[in-house]
Amino acid sequence: MGYAWFFWTAFVAALLWLLALGWRERLSPWRWAVLVLAAVLLGLVGSKLGAAEPRLWIDALRTRRLPVVWDKSWFGGLALAAFGLLYLRRKLGLPKRALDLLVAPAFVAMALGRVGCLEGGCCLGTPTSLPWAFHVVDGVGVHPIPVYEMVFALSLVAILSRLRHPPGRRFSLALLLYFGFRFVEGFLRPGETVLVGLKAQQLAALVLLGFWLWYTAAETRRSDATPPEAWQHPGSALVGLTGFALLFAVTLASPLERLVLWTAFALVLGASAAWIALNRSLAAGVWRRWALGLGLLALVLSLGTRFPAGADSLGQAESLWRVGFGGDLARYEETCGGMHDVQLGAVRVERVLREPSGVEGRAGVQVYTGVDESSYERSRFFVVNPYAALDSRWIGVAGGVHLGDLVVDGDRRTKPLPAFELRLGPRDLLFVYAGVGETFPGGAPVPSFRMGLGFGLGNLGRFRFGVGFTGWYAEPRFRLPSGVEILARGAMSERTHEFGVGVSVPFARKTR
Repeated sequence: MGYAWFFWTAFVAALLWLLALGWRERLSPWRWAVLVLAAVLLGLVGSKLGAAEPRLWIDALRTRRLPVVWDKSWFGGLALAAFGLLYLRRKLGLPKRALDLLVAPAFVAMALGRVGCLEGGCCLGTPTSLPWAFHVVDGVGVHPIPVYEMVFALSLVAILSRLRHPPGRRFSLALLLYFGFRFVEGFLRPGETVLVGLKAQQLAALVLLGFWLWYTAAETRRSDATPPEAWQHPGSALVGLTGFALLFAVTLASPLERLVLWTAFALVLGASAAWIALNRSLAAGVWRRWALGLGLLALVLSLGTRFPAGADSLGQAESLWRVGFGGDLARYEETCGGMHDVQLGAVRVERVLREPSGVEGRAGVQVYTGVDESSYERSRFFVVNPYAALDSRWIGVAGGVHLGDLVVDGDRRTKPLPAFELRLGPRDLLFVYAGVGETFPGGAPVPSFRMGLGFGLGNLGRFRFGVGFTGWYAEPRFRLPSGVEILARGAMSERTHEFGVGVSVPFARKTR
């Protein structure tokens, strides 16, 4: 499976765990989603920055070009994420215990990621003759640094979970112990010393150790009786986070990091929208079982595949069939009436042709059925939607027609309803788009008008956000290396909401 699979799996497992913990604690879903996404993004950025050698940044200042770094550093990721989360937790108005929830998932994820290091034979230490030495470097025994970190991470989680602390103390203690451990472990890692026999990362660990000692002592004396003023609208923080993710994706991120980023946005935003749409009516235990099921499904779909996914251009022509299915839950306000609740399910079959230049053509049919219910009427609908699309790097056009027994803005309609979408701009970077009548996996009511921005990178996936009939929305679409595509859509305004999810599976793939 390799390092990349374990790296991706560690993030997915931590995300699912964090979502379940936030729901159990009844934290504000959108504020908790912003904090979790910030942890992922800052962790990826810190991992990148922490892995770069000092000389690379010196060269970057001289050449005015960002360094290309493919290595990753859990040390750098935890360091940057910790500082960012301290600030965001207060500005989001979340309680101190919210930071404590991050400890166990983060360190268990680190332990899982280190399994990938062992399989890849990386991140090993200096030569040693100890009985447990690893003999993978020219037959010379070396310290198994990943094993040391796995044992430390799991031990830390086990110990801190059994100790009772004031809210927020577990978070600071975990970081205090980790940076102290990394300072000692630095003597067993290869690398050049830069000052008084210490390596650069050891010096950084000393500075961070000193900060967290001070912070832990200060928190003991500080009263939280007067909490700081929090942001009233966390949506602005989500927009800023999305912009930061885009900047990171197109400047510094590797394909694997982009895949992790798109997965995080899809999973967290989709799950949070579903939680809000159902008014948290299900018990937290049910959600934890759902989270476990989703995690197992993601792992099954990814087993035996290559990470990360390939480039946008295939290098050869390809044809395939795709079968998809999905569903949607929504509440909308009729133009001249009351509130409507919609539930629908859909299936889709389509033919896909891809050229070496990256041009993709699609044609297929989707069938959806469901119920539109208001305080005075309950209407069933059954619709067949043939469609076709042509997608190149700079422009994408799609069109189709909805046939059958429709419900439009609360009124029954039997006449055909057209659908159209236009995208302008590079699909792998940043583009604008508008569409009307899109109904898979959701789109209630029909027609639904949407417009906004999107970004993506190659065939790893795309992320769209903008405004539609049911309010501001986000729509992540990502493609697993196996070719399976997952689409989620969450929309929210003061009185309306929408959550949809769809999965499509390829088969009969042929190249020519």
